[in-house]
Amino acid sequence: MTCAVALACACAHEISPLVDPDAIDEVHFQAARADYDAELFDIAAARFDEFLVEFPRSVRFAEAWYLAGRCRYELGLWDDAIVMLTEMRGEHPASPFVISASYYIARSLYEAGHFDLAIGELAAFADAYSDSEYFVAALYFLARSRFETADWSGAIGDFRRALAAEPDGTYGDNSQYYIGQSLYASGALAEAVPELMLVESRYPESEYLDSARYYLGRSYYDRARWSDAIPPLERLVAMVTTLVDDGLFYLGRSHYEVGALPPALVQMQRLETMHATSSFADNSLYWQARIHTDLVDCPSATAAVDRLRTAFPASEELPRAESYLAGHGC
Repeated sequence: MTCAVALACACAHEISPLVDPDAIDEVHFQAARADYDAELFDIAAARFDEFLVEFPRSVRFAEAWYLAGRCRYELGLWDDAIVMLTEMRGEHPASPFVISASYYIARSLYEAGHFDLAIGELAAFADAYSDSEYFVAALYFLARSRFETADWSGAIGDFRRALAAEPDGTYGDNSQYYIGQSLYASGALAEAVPELMLVESRYPESEYLDSARYYLGRSYYDRARWSDAIPPLERLVAMVTTLVDDGLFYLGRSHYEVGALPPALVQMQRLETMHATSSFADNSLYWQARIHTDLVDCPSATAAVDRLRTAFPASEELPRAESYLAGHGC
């Protein structure tokens, strides 16, 4: 989840009307609530904690308990949030804040990486509160939890439910991308293609656009559809993204497989010069050496091997490159 989404959801919860604005408990509650609304969650948490100790009989008690837990969630203290919100839910099952507490228990479990537990909470929430403002988010994070546990089929089903509920909502592009990604991860490469294409066509401003283009290219590449892999990978490497080095490698490989050696060489050279720390850097030197050899340019092939030997002396690509040159007359 992006920070923008987190902030957008930060202060959303049911708001109780003022009971007695001059009552001492109400004054203390509103002071804490003001800090919460200002997103000063550490200060608000301390004030809500004090409120819970000082005013155990206040009509605001359950609400303050919930907001104290929410502060822990907003501060990234997932385990503390889980404990506090679970206790609040258990002690005040009739509170109007139980629905919100249940959602943030589940979200905290997800954020803490307790995906199996999150699945149980999120599935129960989705079943019980289909009219909640958190319903679509619950479906999305239920699907993400299944994705993280490699339950591809279950993830796809829940991503489709979230997408159908709000195709243009906060989680629309996310859900569409993860449907494609889940299909790719499950090995259903042909089925992944149209789903990933939809990210480009329906959500051109999506933060997942680079990943969608990468896995679209890979869905073709992994099935030896080299020519089809090239266009999405070209669109990927034109972006500013951390996936450019991955895209350059598979774009170069795709060009090589269709016999377009000069374009393949260009991509591998770009990878070497622009992404020297990439996990594909040694691979790029191997493929440069191989392409130069295929083009009968032995001096350039030898130079590529020398750079590979200097930069990556322990790489398994080095003996491969040396063997390829030796076996092809260089």
